[in-house]
Amino acid sequence: MRIDMHHLAGMLAAAVIASVNGLAAAPASGQAIAFEVGAEEEGDIEPWGGGRRVTRVDLNSMIHLLDLDESQTSAATELFETYSAALRDASAKFNEWNQAWTKLNPNWWSDSDKEKEHQEKQKLYNEHLEKLRTKLLEDVQLLLREEQQANWERVERRMRRRETIAAASIGAASGARADLIAITEQVFAPDDVPSDVEPVLEQYELESDRAMKALQEWHEEWRTRWEERESEASELSQEEQMQLGLKFMREAREKSLELRDVNVRYLARIGAMLPEMQRDKMEDRFYRTAFGYAWMMGAARGNQVNAERAFAGAEKAGLTEEQRAQLAEIKKQYHRESRERAKKDAEAIMEQEEEFAKREITSLIDMMGAFDYMAIQKMTAERQRFEESVIERVRSLLTPEQIEKAGPPLQQETMPDLEFEE
Repeated sequence: MRIDMHHLAGMLAAAVIASVNGLAAAPASGQAIAFEVGAEEEGDIEPWGGGRRVTRVDLNSMIHLLDLDESQTSAATELFETYSAALRDASAKFNEWNQAWTKLNPNWWSDSDKEKEHQEKQKLYNEHLEKLRTKLLEDVQLLLREEQQANWERVERRMRRRETIAAASIGAASGARADLIAITEQVFAPDDVPSDVEPVLEQYELESDRAMKALQEWHEEWRTRWEERESEASELSQEEQMQLGLKFMREAREKSLELRDVNVRYLARIGAMLPEMQRDKMEDRFYRTAFGYAWMMGAARGNQVNAERAFAGAEKAGLTEEQRAQLAEIKKQYHRESRERAKKDAEAIMEQEEEFAKREITSLIDMMGAFDYMAIQKMTAERQRFEESVIERVRSLLTPEQIEKAGPPLQQETMPDLEFEE
Protein backbone atom coordinates (compact mmCIF):
# COMPACT_ATOMS: atom_id res chain seq x y z
CA MET A 1 0.00 0.00 0.00
CA ARG A 2 1.41 3.36 -1.00
CA ILE A 3 1.21 6.11 1.63
CA ASP A 4 0.32 9.62 0.45
CA MET A 5 2.62 11.57 2.75
CA HIS A 6 1.27 14.95 1.65
CA HIS A 7 -2.28 13.89 2.41
CA LEU A 8 -1.29 12.54 5.82
CA ALA A 9 0.60 15.73 6.61
CA GLY A 10 -2.50 17.73 5.78
CA MET A 11 -4.62 15.48 7.99
CA LEU A 12 -2.21 15.94 10.89
CA ALA A 13 -2.25 19.70 10.48
CA ALA A 14 -6.06 19.70 10.28
CA ALA A 15 -6.25 17.66 13.48
CA VAL A 16 -4.02 20.18 15.25
CA ILE A 17 -6.08 23.12 14.03
CA ALA A 18 -9.31 21.41 15.08
CA SER A 19 -8.06 20.58 18.55
CA VAL A 20 -6.36 23.86 19.42
CA ASN A 21 -9.24 25.94 18.11
CA GLY A 22 -11.97 23.69 19.45
CA LEU A 23 -13.51 23.65 15.98
CA ALA A 24 -14.32 21.02 13.42
CA ALA A 25 -11.59 20.97 10.79
CA ALA A 26 -12.48 21.96 7.26
CA PRO A 27 -13.42 18.93 5.17
CA ALA A 28 -11.02 18.20 2.35
CA SER A 29 -13.81 18.14 -0.21
CA GLY A 30 -14.96 21.62 0.73
CA GLN A 31 -18.49 20.78 1.80
CA ALA A 32 -20.13 22.97 4.43
CA ILE A 33 -19.16 22.36 8.03
CA ALA A 34 -22.12 21.52 10.26
CA PHE A 35 -22.17 22.91 13.79
CA GLU A 36 -25.38 21.46 15.11
CA VAL A 37 -26.65 21.57 18.66
CA GLY A 38 -28.77 18.53 19.46
CA ALA A 39 -30.43 17.08 22.52
CA GLU A 40 -28.03 15.16 24.74
CA GLU A 41 -28.51 11.80 26.33
CA GLU A 42 -27.74 11.41 30.00
CA GLY A 43 -24.02 10.80 30.53
CA ASP A 44 -22.98 11.86 27.04
CA ILE A 45 -19.89 13.99 26.62
CA GLU A 46 -20.43 16.95 24.32
CA PRO A 47 -17.51 17.25 21.87
CA TRP A 48 -16.01 20.64 21.13
CA GLY A 49 -17.65 21.70 17.91
CA GLY A 50 -17.41 25.47 18.15
CA GLY A 51 -16.47 26.76 21.57
CA ARG A 52 -17.32 25.61 25.08
CA ARG A 53 -20.93 24.76 25.82
CA VAL A 54 -23.04 24.08 28.86
CA THR A 55 -24.80 20.76 28.36
CA ARG A 56 -27.80 19.11 29.97
CA VAL A 57 -25.33 16.88 31.79
CA ASP A 58 -23.85 20.04 33.33
CA LEU A 59 -27.31 21.22 34.35
CA ASN A 60 -27.99 17.91 36.09
CA SER A 61 -24.63 18.19 37.86
CA MET A 62 -25.57 21.65 39.13
CA ILE A 63 -28.90 20.39 40.46
CA HIS A 64 -27.24 17.47 42.24
CA LEU A 65 -24.01 19.06 43.50
CA LEU A 66 -25.65 22.28 44.67
CA ASP A 67 -28.71 20.50 46.09
CA LEU A 68 -31.07 22.91 44.34
CA ASP A 69 -34.60 23.03 45.72
CA GLU A 70 -37.66 22.70 43.50
CA SER A 71 -37.94 26.43 42.83
CA GLN A 72 -34.24 26.79 42.03
CA THR A 73 -34.30 23.71 39.80
CA SER A 74 -37.24 25.11 37.85
CA ALA A 75 -35.53 28.49 37.43
CA ALA A 76 -32.18 26.95 36.45
CA THR A 77 -33.88 24.68 33.93
CA GLU A 78 -35.70 27.64 32.39
CA LEU A 79 -32.41 29.54 32.10
CA PHE A 80 -30.82 26.51 30.47
CA GLU A 81 -33.64 26.15 27.94
CA THR A 82 -33.32 29.84 27.04
CA TYR A 83 -29.56 29.35 26.62
CA SER A 84 -30.09 26.23 24.48
CA ALA A 85 -32.52 28.08 22.22
CA ALA A 86 -29.98 30.89 21.75
CA LEU A 87 -27.29 28.30 21.04
CA ARG A 88 -29.43 26.62 18.38
CA ASP A 89 -30.18 30.00 16.84
CA ALA A 90 -26.48 30.90 16.70
CA SER A 91 -25.66 27.50 15.23
CA ALA A 92 -28.33 27.87 12.55
CA LYS A 93 -27.06 31.33 11.61
CA PHE A 94 -23.48 30.14 11.38
CA ASN A 95 -24.50 27.12 9.31
CA GLU A 96 -26.49 29.30 6.93
CA TRP A 97 -23.54 31.66 6.50
CA ASN A 98 -21.06 28.81 6.16
CA GLN A 99 -23.07 27.01 3.50
CA ALA A 100 -23.36 30.21 1.46
CA TRP A 101 -19.65 30.89 1.95
CA THR A 102 -18.66 27.40 0.84
CA LYS A 103 -20.87 27.67 -2.23
CA LEU A 104 -19.29 30.98 -3.26
CA ASN A 105 -15.76 29.93 -2.24
CA PRO A 106 -15.53 26.15 -2.82
CA ASN A 107 -11.74 26.08 -2.37
CA TRP A 108 -11.41 28.71 0.36
CA TRP A 109 -8.98 26.69 2.49
CA SER A 110 -6.36 26.87 -0.28
CA ASP A 111 -6.56 30.69 -0.42
CA SER A 112 -4.77 32.29 2.55
CA ASP A 113 -6.91 35.47 2.45
CA LYS A 114 -10.16 33.53 2.23
CA GLU A 115 -9.02 31.13 4.93
CA LYS A 116 -8.22 34.04 7.24
CA GLU A 117 -11.65 35.56 6.61
CA HIS A 118 -13.31 32.23 7.40
CA GLN A 119 -11.30 31.86 10.60
CA GLU A 120 -12.38 35.34 11.68
CA LYS A 121 -16.02 34.33 11.27
CA GLN A 122 -15.42 31.16 13.25
CA LYS A 123 -13.77 33.21 15.97
CA LEU A 124 -16.74 35.57 16.05
CA TYR A 125 -19.04 32.56 16.39
CA ASN A 126 -16.98 31.13 19.25
CA GLU A 127 -16.91 34.45 21.07
CA HIS A 128 -20.69 34.67 20.84
CA LEU A 129 -21.07 31.15 22.26
CA GLU A 130 -18.71 32.04 25.11
CA LYS A 131 -20.82 35.10 25.98
CA LEU A 132 -23.95 32.94 26.07
CA ARG A 133 -22.18 30.43 28.30
CA THR A 134 -20.89 33.09 30.70
CA LYS A 135 -24.32 34.71 31.03
CA LEU A 136 -26.01 31.38 31.81
CA LEU A 137 -23.50 30.50 34.53
CA GLU A 138 -23.71 33.96 36.08
CA ASP A 139 -27.52 33.84 36.06
CA VAL A 140 -27.55 30.41 37.71
CA GLN A 141 -25.20 31.62 40.45
CA LEU A 142 -27.62 34.46 41.22
CA LEU A 143 -30.17 31.80 42.22
CA LEU A 144 -27.91 30.28 44.87
CA ARG A 145 -27.89 30.69 48.61
CA GLU A 146 -24.61 31.43 50.35
CA GLU A 147 -23.98 27.82 51.42
CA GLN A 148 -24.65 26.66 47.85
CA GLN A 149 -22.17 29.17 46.44
CA ALA A 150 -19.46 27.40 48.43
CA ASN A 151 -19.96 24.31 46.22
CA TRP A 152 -19.79 26.16 42.91
CA GLU A 153 -16.15 25.19 42.49
CA ARG A 154 -17.25 21.54 42.28
CA VAL A 155 -19.57 22.45 39.41
CA GLU A 156 -16.67 24.15 37.62
CA ARG A 157 -14.47 21.11 38.18
CA ARG A 158 -17.16 18.84 36.76
CA MET A 159 -17.55 21.01 33.66
CA ARG A 160 -13.80 21.32 33.24
CA ARG A 161 -13.47 17.53 33.37
CA ARG A 162 -16.08 17.05 30.64
CA GLU A 163 -14.61 19.76 28.42
CA THR A 164 -11.02 18.63 28.89
CA ILE A 165 -11.78 14.99 28.14
CA ALA A 166 -13.60 16.03 24.97
CA ALA A 167 -10.77 18.32 23.87
CA ALA A 168 -8.13 15.69 24.64
CA SER A 169 -9.40 13.33 21.97
CA ILE A 170 -6.62 14.22 19.51
CA GLY A 171 -3.48 12.28 20.39
CA ALA A 172 -4.36 11.66 24.03
CA ALA A 173 -3.38 8.51 25.90
CA SER A 174 -6.24 6.03 25.83
CA GLY A 175 -6.92 5.86 29.56
CA ALA A 176 -7.24 9.65 29.74
CA ARG A 177 -10.54 9.58 27.86
CA ALA A 178 -12.65 8.51 30.82
CA ASP A 179 -14.29 10.12 33.84
CA LEU A 180 -14.69 7.86 36.87
CA ILE A 181 -17.23 10.16 38.48
CA ALA A 182 -19.48 10.01 35.41
CA ILE A 183 -18.98 6.24 35.28
CA THR A 184 -19.88 5.91 38.97
CA GLU A 185 -23.05 7.91 38.37
CA GLN A 186 -23.97 5.50 35.57
CA VAL A 187 -23.47 2.48 37.85
CA PHE A 188 -25.16 3.87 40.99
CA ALA A 189 -28.20 6.03 41.63
CA PRO A 190 -27.16 9.37 43.25
CA ASP A 191 -28.10 8.24 46.77
CA ASP A 192 -26.77 4.69 46.40
CA VAL A 193 -23.02 5.38 46.14
CA PRO A 194 -21.41 3.51 49.10
CA SER A 195 -20.48 5.91 51.89
CA ASP A 196 -16.86 4.73 52.00
CA VAL A 197 -16.50 5.32 48.24
CA GLU A 198 -17.65 8.96 48.32
CA PRO A 199 -14.50 10.38 50.01
CA VAL A 200 -12.33 8.43 47.55
CA LEU A 201 -14.29 9.95 44.66
CA GLU A 202 -13.70 13.40 46.18
CA GLN A 203 -9.96 12.68 46.27
CA TYR A 204 -10.14 11.51 42.66
CA GLU A 205 -12.01 14.67 41.71
CA LEU A 206 -9.26 16.87 43.15
CA GLU A 207 -6.34 14.84 41.81
CA SER A 208 -7.79 14.41 38.33
CA ASP A 209 -8.68 18.11 38.25
CA ARG A 210 -5.02 19.04 38.76
CA ALA A 211 -4.06 16.84 35.81
CA MET A 212 -6.89 18.26 33.72
CA LYS A 213 -5.92 21.84 34.53
CA ALA A 214 -2.41 21.11 33.31
CA LEU A 215 -3.80 19.56 30.12
CA GLN A 216 -6.18 22.48 29.61
CA GLU A 217 -3.37 25.01 30.13
CA TRP A 218 -1.27 23.15 27.58
CA HIS A 219 -4.13 23.30 25.07
CA GLU A 220 -4.46 27.03 25.73
CA GLU A 221 -0.72 27.51 25.13
CA TRP A 222 -1.04 25.74 21.81
CA ARG A 223 -4.07 27.82 20.88
CA THR A 224 -2.20 31.04 21.69
CA ARG A 225 0.85 29.93 19.74
CA TRP A 226 -1.35 28.97 16.80
CA GLU A 227 -3.13 32.33 16.79
CA GLU A 228 0.23 34.11 16.83
CA ARG A 229 1.32 32.12 13.76
CA GLU A 230 -2.10 32.06 12.11
CA SER A 231 -1.14 34.51 9.37
CA GLU A 232 1.79 32.35 8.28
CA ALA A 233 0.11 28.97 8.82
CA SER A 234 -1.10 28.69 5.25
CA GLU A 235 2.45 29.31 4.04
CA LEU A 236 3.86 26.28 5.87
CA SER A 237 5.32 23.59 3.68
CA GLN A 238 4.00 20.02 3.78
CA GLU A 239 7.03 19.02 5.84
CA GLU A 240 6.45 21.87 8.30
CA GLN A 241 2.78 20.95 8.61
CA MET A 242 3.77 17.36 9.29
CA GLN A 243 6.28 18.35 11.95
CA LEU A 244 3.72 20.62 13.59
CA GLY A 245 1.20 17.78 13.72
CA LEU A 246 3.76 15.31 15.07
CA LYS A 247 4.88 17.75 17.76
CA PHE A 248 1.31 18.37 18.86
CA MET A 249 0.37 14.69 19.01
CA ARG A 250 3.56 13.75 20.86
CA GLU A 251 3.00 16.46 23.47
CA ALA A 252 -0.69 15.53 23.74
CA ARG A 253 0.28 11.95 24.55
CA GLU A 254 2.87 13.03 27.12
CA LYS A 255 0.57 15.53 28.82
CA SER A 256 -2.32 13.09 29.06
CA LEU A 257 -0.33 10.21 30.59
CA GLU A 258 -0.68 11.73 34.06
CA LEU A 259 -4.46 11.84 33.73
CA ARG A 260 -4.51 8.28 32.44
CA ASP A 261 -2.47 7.09 35.42
CA VAL A 262 -4.84 8.84 37.85
CA ASN A 263 -7.81 7.10 36.22
CA VAL A 264 -6.23 3.65 36.26
CA ARG A 265 -5.07 4.00 39.87
CA TYR A 266 -8.45 5.13 41.19
CA LEU A 267 -10.34 2.55 39.14
CA ALA A 268 -8.41 -0.17 40.97
CA ARG A 269 -8.83 1.57 44.33
CA ILE A 270 -12.59 2.09 43.99
CA GLY A 271 -13.12 -1.34 42.45
CA ALA A 272 -11.50 -2.99 45.48
CA MET A 273 -14.15 -1.35 47.69
CA LEU A 274 -17.19 -2.50 45.68
CA PRO A 275 -19.19 -5.72 45.51
CA GLU A 276 -18.30 -7.85 42.51
CA MET A 277 -21.30 -6.85 40.38
CA GLN A 278 -20.75 -3.08 40.77
CA ARG A 279 -17.00 -3.45 40.32
CA ASP A 280 -17.53 -5.38 37.11
CA LYS A 281 -19.93 -2.72 35.80
CA MET A 282 -17.44 0.05 36.54
CA GLU A 283 -14.60 -1.77 34.83
CA ASP A 284 -16.83 -2.57 31.87
CA ARG A 285 -17.78 1.08 31.36
CA PHE A 286 -14.22 2.29 31.92
CA TYR A 287 -12.69 -0.01 29.33
CA ARG A 288 -15.44 0.70 26.82
CA THR A 289 -14.87 4.45 27.23
CA ALA A 290 -11.09 4.55 27.51
CA PHE A 291 -10.06 1.71 25.20
CA GLY A 292 -13.02 1.51 22.87
CA TYR A 293 -11.16 0.54 19.71
CA ALA A 294 -9.66 -2.51 21.40
CA TRP A 295 -12.80 -3.35 23.35
CA MET A 296 -15.22 -3.30 20.44
CA MET A 297 -15.05 -5.38 17.30
CA GLY A 298 -13.61 -4.40 13.95
CA ALA A 299 -15.24 -1.40 12.31
CA ALA A 300 -16.24 -3.41 9.25
CA ARG A 301 -18.84 -5.45 11.16
CA GLY A 302 -19.49 -2.92 13.89
CA ASN A 303 -22.54 -3.41 16.06
CA GLN A 304 -23.85 -6.32 14.00
CA VAL A 305 -21.51 -8.67 15.87
CA ASN A 306 -22.32 -7.92 19.47
CA ALA A 307 -23.11 -10.48 22.14
CA GLU A 308 -24.98 -7.94 24.27
CA ARG A 309 -27.47 -7.45 21.43
CA ALA A 310 -27.81 -11.20 21.15
CA PHE A 311 -28.60 -11.47 24.88
CA ALA A 312 -31.24 -8.74 24.63
CA GLY A 313 -32.81 -10.38 21.58
CA ALA A 314 -32.90 -13.81 23.19
CA GLU A 315 -34.60 -12.47 26.32
CA LYS A 316 -37.48 -11.20 24.16
CA ALA A 317 -37.91 -14.51 22.34
CA GLY A 318 -40.08 -16.30 24.93
CA LEU A 319 -37.50 -18.45 26.73
CA THR A 320 -38.30 -21.43 28.92
CA GLU A 321 -36.99 -21.50 32.49
CA GLU A 322 -34.25 -23.91 31.45
CA GLN A 323 -33.23 -21.65 28.56
CA ARG A 324 -33.16 -18.62 30.87
CA ALA A 325 -30.84 -20.44 33.27
CA GLN A 326 -28.53 -21.46 30.41
CA LEU A 327 -28.52 -17.93 29.00
CA ALA A 328 -27.68 -16.50 32.43
CA GLU A 329 -24.66 -18.80 32.66
CA ILE A 330 -23.47 -17.81 29.17
CA LYS A 331 -23.81 -14.12 30.08
CA LYS A 332 -21.85 -14.63 33.30
CA GLN A 333 -19.02 -16.39 31.47
CA TYR A 334 -19.08 -13.79 28.70
CA HIS A 335 -18.76 -10.82 31.05
CA ARG A 336 -15.95 -12.45 33.00
CA GLU A 337 -13.91 -13.34 29.92
CA SER A 338 -14.77 -10.03 28.26
CA ARG A 339 -13.29 -8.06 31.15
CA GLU A 340 -10.20 -10.26 31.23
CA ARG A 341 -9.66 -9.63 27.53
CA ALA A 342 -10.23 -5.90 27.97
CA LYS A 343 -7.69 -5.66 30.80
CA LYS A 344 -5.10 -7.55 28.80
CA ASP A 345 -5.66 -5.38 25.72
CA ALA A 346 -5.62 -2.18 27.80
CA GLU A 347 -2.33 -3.13 29.43
CA ALA A 348 -0.79 -3.82 26.01
CA ILE A 349 -2.01 -0.48 24.66
CA MET A 350 -0.74 1.45 27.70
CA GLU A 351 2.65 -0.22 27.36
CA GLN A 352 2.82 0.86 23.72
CA GLU A 353 1.79 4.42 24.61
CA GLU A 354 4.48 4.67 27.28
CA GLU A 355 7.05 3.43 24.80
CA PHE A 356 5.81 5.96 22.26
CA ALA A 357 6.21 8.81 24.77
CA LYS A 358 9.90 7.90 25.19
CA ARG A 359 10.71 7.76 21.50
CA GLU A 360 12.23 10.49 19.40
CA ILE A 361 9.62 11.12 16.72
CA THR A 362 11.06 13.04 13.78
CA SER A 363 9.01 11.77 10.86
CA LEU A 364 5.65 10.31 10.00
CA ILE A 365 7.32 6.94 9.49
CA ASP A 366 8.53 7.12 13.10
CA MET A 367 5.01 8.04 14.15
CA MET A 368 3.49 5.10 12.34
CA GLY A 369 6.15 2.77 13.71
CA ALA A 370 5.55 3.86 17.29
CA PHE A 371 2.51 1.60 17.55
CA ASP A 372 2.11 -2.00 16.58
CA TYR A 373 -0.98 -1.46 14.45
CA MET A 374 -0.99 -5.10 13.42
CA ALA A 375 -1.32 -6.00 17.10
CA ILE A 376 -4.27 -3.61 17.44
CA GLN A 377 -5.90 -5.18 14.39
CA LYS A 378 -5.29 -8.61 15.89
CA MET A 379 -7.02 -7.49 19.11
CA THR A 380 -10.11 -6.36 17.23
CA ALA A 381 -10.17 -9.52 15.10
CA GLU A 382 -9.88 -11.71 18.19
CA ARG A 383 -12.60 -9.68 19.85
CA GLN A 384 -14.87 -10.20 16.87
CA ARG A 385 -14.27 -13.95 16.86
CA PHE A 386 -14.97 -14.06 20.60
CA GLU A 387 -18.26 -12.19 20.16
CA GLU A 388 -19.26 -14.45 17.27
CA SER A 389 -18.56 -17.58 19.33
CA VAL A 390 -20.77 -16.31 22.16
CA ILE A 391 -23.55 -15.41 19.72
CA GLU A 392 -23.37 -18.92 18.30
CA ARG A 393 -23.71 -20.40 21.80
CA VAL A 394 -26.84 -18.32 22.39
CA ARG A 395 -28.20 -19.28 18.97
CA SER A 396 -27.76 -22.98 19.79
CA LEU A 397 -30.13 -22.58 22.77
CA LEU A 398 -33.03 -21.33 20.67
CA THR A 399 -35.57 -22.85 18.37
CA PRO A 400 -35.87 -21.50 14.79
CA GLU A 401 -39.04 -19.66 15.82
CA GLN A 402 -37.27 -18.03 18.78
CA ILE A 403 -34.33 -17.02 16.59
CA GLU A 404 -36.72 -15.29 14.22
CA LYS A 405 -38.29 -13.40 17.15
CA ALA A 406 -34.86 -12.46 18.52
CA GLY A 407 -33.76 -10.76 15.30
CA PRO A 408 -30.14 -9.84 14.44
CA PRO A 409 -27.46 -10.78 15.25
CA LEU A 410 -29.03 -14.13 16.24
CA GLN A 411 -31.10 -14.13 13.07
CA GLN A 412 -28.45 -14.47 10.41
CA GLU A 413 -28.74 -12.52 7.20
CA THR A 414 -28.59 -14.57 4.02
CA MET A 415 -27.35 -13.48 0.64
CA PRO A 416 -29.93 -13.66 -2.15
CA ASP A 417 -29.16 -15.82 -5.15
CA LEU A 418 -28.01 -14.03 -8.25
CA GLU A 419 -30.03 -15.48 -11.12
CA PHE A 420 -30.80 -14.30 -14.62
CA GLU A 421 -33.59 -15.42 -16.89
CA GLU A 422 -32.40 -17.11 -20.05
